[in-house]
Order: sequence, then structure tokens, then C-alpha cells
Amino acid sequence: SFYKFLTNNPNVRRPAISVSPDGMLLAQWQHSARSKFSIEFLDSREQEVVFVLFFPWNGDGFQHISGTDIVDSIIDHLTAYGIAKLIHD
Repeated sequence: SFYKFLTNNPNVRRPAISVSPDGMLLAQWQHSARSKFSIEFLDSREQEVVFVLFFPWNGDGFQHISGTDIVDSIIDHLTAYGIAKLIHD
């Protein structure tokens, strides 16, 4: 599913890559100390991912969003909050 994500989104910056504690591929984009997006690519036929998103909100505020979705829909979360710049050049 990581390959599919990169193929479907060719304009994303290269993420930092690691392995999660449960052995899954983990990709992370950090725009600043307060803006971070992580995707854990699960080992499933449904192309599921777990995502965590941290970003500044309303001046001094801070937003944290996490969930499970399919790899084809993950960019929609960034776009909905107007923060797709976290992973794009």
C-alpha cells in the first residue's frame, strides 16, 4: 500500500521511513516542530492505513486528528483541513 500511495501521489516529498512497533511500515512528514503527518501502512488486502496528524489551528491552538482509512482516501484528510502542504513540495 505504500507503493500505491506513492504511485497515486507522485508530488509528495520523501518521508522519513521507519518500522512501527508491530512491524508495519511507517512514513512520516514533518513540516515544523508543530506540524507532523504519519501514516502506518497496515498489512491488509483492503489497503488500510492508520494516520496521525498534528498541526497548528487558530493561532496558538493545536489540532490532533487520527484514524483508520484506506490508502486512496488519505490525502482527502489533508485537503479537508487545508494542510496538504505538509507532504507536498
